[in-house]
Amino acid sequence: GWSMMENGFCRAPENYKKSLKCKEDVSFKDMNSDQKHSYSLACNVDFPFKDKQDCKRNYSLACPLGWIPSKKINYCKAPINYKSSICKNVLKFKNISNNQKNYYLNFCDIDWPCEGEIQNSMIYTQISADDFEEPGKKKYTRGPVDSETGLII
Repeated sequence: GWSMMENGFCRAPENYKKSLKCKEDVSFKDMNSDQKHSYSLACNVDFPFKDKQDCKRNYSLACPLGWIPSKKINYCKAPINYKSSICKNVLKFKNISNNQKNYYLNFCDIDWPCEGEIQNSMIYTQISADDFEEPGKKKYTRGPVDSETGLII
């Protein structure tokens, strides 16, 4: 996810697609809720629930919040600043139970959105095909699409 910087601005995650109106470093401090909603839609930025402690999590996403699909199929890669003495930076979340995902939530500082929470960046994830390229494999621009990864196979 986004990281707080010393100057009060927030820094976008490594997979964020910047543009003229969507910067890498942004101050959200003086934005009202309508401005945040507009920015959220225009720039695929999330404004999660403030108090997430007791919410019911939506575990249907392929990767937790801030994580991106790894080059290794069905695995997710942690944000660049992720640190854990228990969990690895690349993990498989596909075909594990909600209880197992809850373990990661409680012990590995890995989170999923609350049910009903809007996560625009998860809906409209913009990940470069280079993130999936396997060394030595030919990159295709046309052909059938893998239903799980969205990659051309």
